[in-house]
Amino acid sequence: MKKFLFIVVIALCYSCSSNKITEASIKKSMEYLASDELQGRATGSEGIEKAAVYIENYFKSNNIKPYFETYRDTFQLGEITGYNIIGVIEGNDPKLKDEYVILGGHYDHIGKGKL
Repeated sequence: MKKFLFIVVIALCYSCSSNKITEASIKKSMEYLASDELQGRATGSEGIEKAAVYIENYFKSNNIKPYFETYRDTFQLGEITGYNIIGVIEGNDPKLKDEYVILGGHYDHIGKGKL
């Protein structure tokens, strides 16, 4: 799971030209998303909601627009409503204005444990 979180966090960091990518900034995001505070991030849980808000706020603070009306792409897992967080970055060069980078991540995970 940590490898996956690392990939998501790196994708988040690389998308942001206003922030300098540092080991410390990647570590901070990874540690929060993998923290006990998020209680395993099970779909539909309070912990996954905190993770979603964290990622949405990161996108907002780095001028990453939502891909849909909001950042959340809703899905149903049985009776549970889940979300993927999806943002979009438009090209900023006149030649690339019609090209986009779509950022999304599967960030839920069920489980807690000690290493």
